[in-house]
Order: sequence, then structure tokens, then C-alpha cells
Amino acid sequence: MTFQPASATKPKRARSTTPRQPRAALPSLRKELDTFVVSVNELLHAFDPLDALDDKEVAALVDALDKESRKSARLHRGLSTLLTFGSGGGLGMGVGIIIGRRLARRQLFGQTISPVVDQVGGVVISGVQAEPSEAAEAMAMIRGMMAGTPDATNGATPAG
Repeated sequence: MTFQPASATKPKRARSTTPRQPRAALPSLRKELDTFVVSVNELLHAFDPLDALDDKEVAALVDALDKESRKSARLHRGLSTLLTFGSGGGLGMGVGIIIGRRLARRQLFGQTISPVVDQVGGVVISGVQAEPSEAAEAMAMIRGMMAGTPDATNGATPAG
């Protein structure tokens, strides 16, 4: 008697001749990705402007993430969870942003960075429902705060 692996003793399954149904297209996450990437980029800019992405790099990153997430259900689910503060990592991120905003309001990041951390955290949290133009307006206000220029919405300059 010779030894035969288990796979050799099992009959092979017949392949189906019916064609596979194409998967439904996954929805675009472009709006949410744009808001998130711009917000994180502004935070990077606050700490070191050399590390921040320029507008073309932001657009390329958002475009690439959106295209890949439409191809991969796993990536789409992961990004969707991250962007909507759903179960798992999104909850931790949401709590982290809220804690960061509270620390910023107590000026624990310094007078220059604290208002930016607070504003960017607010934009990230509300950015999921925001239109891209609203997120861009909020980011313009944050840039003005960082530069010490008048605020785009009320003309006030940040307190120094």
C-alpha cells in the first residue's frame, strides 16, 4: 500500500459553466477622502510646512485612494470605517480627535499650534458631512489663523 495525500483521494469538483455576475460598483469616497486628507495636511503644515503636501499631491493622493477603494471591497470598507468614525479604528480616532481638541483649548500645544489643532479636529469630525467647498473654506480660515492674517469669515485676527 502506497501513501497518497488526502487531496489525491478526493474527487475534483466540477467547475460551473455559468458566467460570474460582475460585482456592483463600490461608491466613491472622494468627498470624504478629500476632506480628511486636506485636514491632516493642514495639521502637518502647522508643525512643519516642508512636510505638507501641495495641492497637486493632495489631489493625486485622493484620486489614487478613491480609485483603489472602488476596486477593493476590503480597502473600501476600511477607509469608510476610518472616515465615518464607525466601529473599530474609527472610534479610537474620533475619541483621539476630541481629546486633542480639548487639550488644544487649554493651550497645551502652544499659542500658535493649539488653535490649528482645534480647528482641524473640528473640520475632520464634521468633514464627513461637509461639502468640499465648506471644507476648503474652513481650511482657508485655518491658514489665515496660522499666518496671523484676518479671518476669512469675520475679519478678526487671531489672538497672540
